[in-house]
Amino acid sequence: MPYHQLRDARQTAPQRLARRRQHDRLCDTVRQVVLAQPTTGYRLLYQERKARGERIGLHKVRIALRDLEPNPAPTTQDPEGWRECPHGNRVV
Repeated sequence: MPYHQLRDARQTAPQRLARRRQHDRLCDTVRQVVLAQPTTGYRLLYQERKARGERIGLHKVRIALRDLEPNPAPTTQDPEGWRECPHGNRVV
C-alpha cells in the first residue's frame, strides 16, 4: 500500500471515529422515538431534533432510519397483511 494512503488514513482516523460515534448516537435516539411511536416518519423526527436545537440534516435522519431496517408496510394487494400490521412500519 502506498505511503500516502497510509498517512491519510492515519490522519483522518479521529474524524472518522467521531462521525461514527455521532451516527450511533443519532441511531439510538431515533430508535427510541420509533419504538415509542411506530408510525413516526422521518420528517417528524427531523422536526423534533431541530426543535431541540440540534444541528442535523433531513438526510441524516433518513439514513438513521434506513440503518434501523424497519419492516416495510404491507402492500395494498394483500388485504390479509394489513390485519397483521395495522400501525404502519415497525422496528424489530
